[in-house]
Amino acid sequence: MFLGRDKKGKIQYAGVHGTLELNGKKAFRGDVEGNNKSYGVNLRNEKSTKLVVLEAVIDLMSYFEIQNKMKGSCEENLLALGMLADLPLETFLKENSQIREIIFALDHDEKGQEATEKLIKKYQQRGFEVCKYQYPEQYKDTNDLAVGIKWIIDNQETFRFSEACVRKVHDCYRESVIAEKYIALYQSLCNKRK
Repeated sequence: MFLGRDKKGKIQYAGVHGTLELNGKKAFRGDVEGNNKSYGVNLRNEKSTKLVVLEAVIDLMSYFEIQNKMKGSCEENLLALGMLADLPLETFLKENSQIREIIFALDHDEKGQEATEKLIKKYQQRGFEVCKYQYPEQYKDTNDLAVGIKWIIDNQETFRFSEACVRKVHDCYRESVIAEKYIALYQSLCNKRK
């Protein structure tokens, strides 16, 4: 269960997410009856003027984990919309007037990126410093990126693979090897003309 609280700490939103997939069916997901959809799951830091807006709670958790691994802490405010509409963002901004910068980290799929572009325009016009979180092209969202980073950190074979890649590039593509290949090609073409 994931909870969204207002500035006073009162629970306004609750979502239930299962983790078990059975017979090819996705895990259960749903909102608890009586939710206030104008709140999303959030982590607040009243000292920070920065807010990262994510699409799903799992993305918020992954972003938080990445920041803790890379920087030792996550200082910015985090908000999971739970949707592509900005009602939870409007509420968060009303309750947190210190926010000056908004980073949109919605999913890297078509709908997420369309929503991001609309939200960027809307909040720039309202005077916020706004930017878009840049995912490496192959990742769909923050959680997908976190899984990739965890694999690199946890997989000791990565270092051996990396060393093998460096050796391959050095052995096959260093300047002297490429020059020799061009010379050989040039000579073979000259010999064919004779």
